[in-house]
Amino acid sequence: MSLTPVHDIKVPSQMPEPIPTPQQSTQFHLAAVSFVYPPSPWTLRQCVCGKHVAERPEKLSQHIRLYYAEPSYYAHTPGCFLIKENRFIDGKGWHAPSDGLVADDAVAGSPIAAVGWWHASHDGTRFQDIYETRVYYVDANGHIRERINHTHFDPTPRDDFDTDLPKPEDLVPPTPGWRLTPLSSKLLDKESTSESFPEITPHPVTKIAAVRSDKGEIYIFYQEQDLSVRGLVLVPGKGWARRETPILGSEEVQAGAALAAVVGGWSEVRLYYITRQSTIGEVYQPDGGKWTRSELPLYTVLPTSMIATVAWNFATPLFQIRLYATGGKGEVLEYSFSRQTGGWTTGENDYSSFSQADNLSAALYPVSAVAAVLVGDGCLSKVYFHPRRFVAEWDTRAHVTTPSTITTVSERFSVRREIEQATRVKIAEEEERKRREAEEKEKERLRLEAEAKRRKEEEDARKREEAARKQREAEEERKRQQEEQARKAAAPPPLSEKDNRLKEVLKATPVGKAVTVPQGEVARRLQKKTGCEAGFEWLKTTTGWICAGKGHNLTDKEFAEIFGG
Repeated sequence: MSLTPVHDIKVPSQMPEPIPTPQQSTQFHLAAVSFVYPPSPWTLRQCVCGKHVAERPEKLSQHIRLYYAEPSYYAHTPGCFLIKENRFIDGKGWHAPSDGLVADDAVAGSPIAAVGWWHASHDGTRFQDIYETRVYYVDANGHIRERINHTHFDPTPRDDFDTDLPKPEDLVPPTPGWRLTPLSSKLLDKESTSESFPEITPHPVTKIAAVRSDKGEIYIFYQEQDLSVRGLVLVPGKGWARRETPILGSEEVQAGAALAAVVGGWSEVRLYYITRQSTIGEVYQPDGGKWTRSELPLYTVLPTSMIATVAWNFATPLFQIRLYATGGKGEVLEYSFSRQTGGWTTGENDYSSFSQADNLSAALYPVSAVAAVLVGDGCLSKVYFHPRRFVAEWDTRAHVTTPSTITTVSERFSVRREIEQATRVKIAEEEERKRREAEEKEKERLRLEAEAKRRKEEEDARKREEAARKQREAEEERKRQQEEQARKAAAPPPLSEKDNRLKEVLKATPVGKAVTVPQGEVARRLQKKTGCEAGFEWLKTTTGWICAGKGHNLTDKEFAEIFGG
């Protein structure tokens, strides 16, 4: 791969320089891992900077995998960031994998951290040809998420994502990117396993550092809502556990402080951070021990500087650490630790494409992200950062900076996105069909419900009317019975046989003849009807009867009424 000094790299004319505005930190983060293939046991690495590096066997090839973020241009993830992968292989240079999409659901400005390792054989005596990579970021819901991929090198390299996608007509919801570990609210109990990731909601501007020990433990460091820094640990075969107490208190770091870590030896972990005084801080934890603060020289950096670290030869006299911090526009500073020399020094490999006079205006620009990896068998490190709108690679031994061509995507990448989009369209169409079908069913349900309601109302009205009719009839019957009872109560007692004979005599009495009515029911009825108190002497007339006193009359009709005919 040809190397081009950074001074000769031009920013495309269609991408003008942004207007400087003060920003907390960059939104475009980086992470990287490196390894050689075929895998071989690690050995002590002695610094050979400035000397000729012994050539490696031809069968070994250097691999670097770079992870970067960019705004999503997909309609299904508006406002999110994409996390992508670009790869470097000796003899092939930088290239996009068959599918360079790691995640499509990252929150804007999400941090990125990555770890990778070779799978060991079952007996632990050698490595298998399987390289596992895990990438950590913050999703749009504010949770730390884990994505996993395996690269199988035997017989030919292939990744987990090198499988055919379901056809769009199968309507299988697409899951772009690497395998997403499901979230769990449980931490390291009898039910938790490494198949789930704890549901953690960090501070909105947290940074993430991740490392993996030789014992298989994965350490993740992040900033809590209260600004304290905590750690998660994946215990192989058990699951994730969260540190009970903060590693750093909220008074020691500001919101969004950069974090970086290294691990080695017997799980000796070292965590680096930017203090509230804008200096570099370090805490370390020996295997199973307590976190202890180290005394570092007061190296001052920008408050929003990003940092990255590499280390080798843990637990030996040849222990080395390199820490890289960004500062200013396009500036990367190196800080070195050597156990042989006994302390920290500022590196001779500082890289800056701008003068120190630019640092004042640099405060208006987002400070670049930074990532670093070890390559080869020596102390060579390569550093990746953002000078303007591209990713650059700084070779610390060759003192050369070149652009990393991360803008290209593979043909398979485009095909997979097209299939995923076609699947989303099919699913949307199916959902629309189901929605319309459900809408029609709902309309029919409402119609039937309204019809049933109408019929019920009509039936209820009919029943009310029938009940009212029956009530009226019952009331009328009650009144009739009352009237009948009243009539019967008011009706005169029945005539005796003697009275009936008298009645017949009266009916047969000729006109002009007088009749004496003896006391009895007949006399009583005549008196009641006519009001004649005497009422015992009656004269038959042509139209009825008249009392002897000539004061009371009774027609034949009235006579018939009081005597029943």
